[in-house]
Amino acid sequence: MTDARDGAPADDATRSDDDLSRDLTGVLRDVPGIVDVFDARPLVRAAVRAIAAELDPDREAAAERAALVLVERSGPRVTVTAHVATDRAASTPEVLARAAAGLRSAAAAHERGHASDAEVVVRVRARLIEPAQEAVVASA
Repeated sequence: MTDARDGAPADDATRSDDDLSRDLTGVLRDVPGIVDVFDARPLVRAAVRAIAAELDPDREAAAERAALVLVERSGPRVTVTAHVATDRAASTPEVLARAAAGLRSAAAAHERGHASDAEVVVRVRARLIEPAQEAVVASA
């Protein structure tokens, strides 16, 4: 089986998308106003990954390596889906806009690096709005 983008074996494409997902998860963690990133994959896949991460002896490192952003390909389009928690003190629409811009830029750069001119579509959903961890710790 080959990837329609460049004829590479499908395993290479999957690995590339996993790497992209990890990179995009890192992009989200750096966006001011985002306090957490959730797995955007379908529930069963997310549950399997969560169990595997719990079994990892170095759980904290596994959490940092986690690929939580869903990357899907369909023809000439790459769809990036992310679910985040935003800081209650920040404007959620503004945080989501910054997150979407960061994801779009990073995904487009990744595609250009792989000689692809795929259209990048980004979806970011706030699943939870909560105080930033620093604020929680300071008030305790």
